[in-house]
This record gives sequence, structure tokens and C-alpha cells, in this order.
Amino acid sequence: MGRVPDALVACPLTFNTANKVAAGIMDTSAAGVLCDALGAGVPIVAVPMVNDRLWGHPVWTTTLRTLAAAGVRLVDPRSGQVGDPTPVSSGTGPEVVAAFDPSWVIEAIG
Repeated sequence: MGRVPDALVACPLTFNTANKVAAGIMDTSAAGVLCDALGAGVPIVAVPMVNDRLWGHPVWTTTLRTLAAAGVRLVDPRSGQVGDPTPVSSGTGPEVVAAFDPSWVIEAIG
């Protein structure tokens, strides 16, 4: 068995992976690592990079609540604010990525 990490970062956390982790589905390497860490109580910082259309999907609110209730620190990809991420407007992904400050993730691990 491998060493348990001190913390884990999911950046970006996609709609698909977030929903899988919240449901406990381990069918990809990323989802498997995140599910394992969540179950082991490893601190997780996640930066949901989800567009405004998918943000309105009926399961999304439940996914965010489930992850937050399990202790995942959710970081807004546009502001770095912890706890209440917001959607990314469709078509603005490159701008959001260019403006993203990696120190936001370091601070959230803190």
C-alpha cells in the first residue's frame, strides 16, 4: 500500500470528476485517487472549473454540498475565494486559466 499524502489538490476539478467522486465512482485514475483520499480523510483542495451551463445541472448543487460536507475545500477559479465557487462563463476558460493565481491553492491548503 502506498503512502497517504498530507494533502491533495484537484485543479481543475471538472464536472465529470466532481460528480464521480461525490458518488464514489472510481473508474478513472483521478476519481480513484480523490475517492481514496476522501475516504482516508486526507485534506483536499479542489478548484471546480465548470461552465455556467453545466453549473445549472440539477445534480451539481448536491455534488458541491457533498464534497464540502466531506471536508473538501472548494476554491473559486476566478477569485480564489474558499467555500463558495462560482461558474465560469462558457468560452472564457482560457482567460480564467491565465488569470488564475496558484497561490490561492497553497493558501487553501494552509
